[in-house]
Amino acid sequence: MTRKLFFTILLALAIGSFGWMSCEKIDEPIKIIDQKIYPENPDDTLFFKDSVSTAMRQVLLEEFTGHRCVNCPEASLMAHVLAETLDHRLIIYNVHAGNFAEPQPGTVFNTDFRSPIGIKLNTDFGIWAYPSAMIDRKPYQSSYTILKDNWETLVNAELDQPNVANLKLVSIWFPKLSTLTITAETEFLVEPAGQYRLAVYLVEDSIIAPQLNNKPVIGGDTLMNYVHRNVLRDAINGTYGEYLSESTGLATGEIYTKRYNYIVNPDWDIRHCNLIAYLGKYDATYNLIEIIQVVELAVKTD
Repeated sequence: MTRKLFFTILLALAIGSFGWMSCEKIDEPIKIIDQKIYPENPDDTLFFKDSVSTAMRQVLLEEFTGHRCVNCPEASLMAHVLAETLDHRLIIYNVHAGNFAEPQPGTVFNTDFRSPIGIKLNTDFGIWAYPSAMIDRKPYQSSYTILKDNWETLVNAELDQPNVANLKLVSIWFPKLSTLTITAETEFLVEPAGQYRLAVYLVEDSIIAPQLNNKPVIGGDTLMNYVHRNVLRDAINGTYGEYLSESTGLATGEIYTKRYNYIVNPDWDIRHCNLIAYLGKYDATYNLIEIIQVVELAVKTD
């Protein structure tokens, strides 16, 4: 049996073993299921599964930052404290883009945290300040560049919106193949109108690298061991994802499923990688998406 055929059969079994979870009752805002699966030949085919489901409205904060941005550590800390107070219904990732994100060869700031998708988001939405954020990709005062003093108010306003759809995200990590298999399921709770797209991003958390800072309460001018949180690395299925269905008719009571195989860059520490999936209403005129639901799942590696 060829390696490709064997992996295909194994993958089908791995995905199929999650079928019984599709109709589970969820009583908490987020339900996480962690499992270790050991196939018959663990030396070659060891894989690990996780899944997470939403049952309440969650909000995405996309923070635009840079390692030479002196005000960014304070803003990042504020955002993550807010997420803690909101029981992590606020999902955060960092986009390194703009002048403050440019690497400086020959200095301690020689690491390049930028990514093609991050640069595209920065350009497409006209981000002009750092730190700043987008919140569910909705403009505020005619701008997508939202300064930190407005984050908490706007996040809470989004959380107060009714939940119109739930997401379930499943990851299967094959360490011997350096491959992630990702399944995303969408279920509408309210009859959907218009077109919707699903996007899945890969982020890397807890990267230790220098960061400029101007807040003495956080540390010195250069934080040599700064922990960079949820750095955007790549888009699994494109910057703005893909349509849930090729047909225009979406409905409640249906499960819309997308699956992806993704080979992880060996330069990234998979032990600290997370998957973020969001569902958005697509505006074809501006080629933009207004996010209505988001979910985050840590990749389990042991």
